[in-house]
Amino acid sequence: MRKTLPILALFLLLSQHRAAAIDIGGGLVSTLVGTADSDCKTSSELWNRADIEFIFPRGEKTSARFDVNIFERNGASDFFIRSLYIRRRFRRAHITLGRQPLSWAFGSL
Repeated sequence: MRKTLPILALFLLLSQHRAAAIDIGGGLVSTLVGTADSDCKTSSELWNRADIEFIFPRGEKTSARFDVNIFERNGASDFFIRSLYIRRRFRRAHITLGRQPLSWAFGSL
């Protein structure tokens, strides 16, 4: 169920924007990590991460967002959905459905 939910949500987002183009942005990061222990044994690992953002065209009343992070380390991979939502504006209400990050205000004295 965990892996089918993003596919279902992506299908719903894509069905809202049939005639419009969808742009894809993001970045790729590869990190080589090396360690040496007290017995002079060394080892190395390659960590990969892809941050992918699907940029949906904003409609007059509908907007959507889908951002996902994909991780790979030692042959095992996983993903984290940063945001996946669809927002619809009506005359008297705005409805946002999905997962989105919360932004807390930061203050200091």
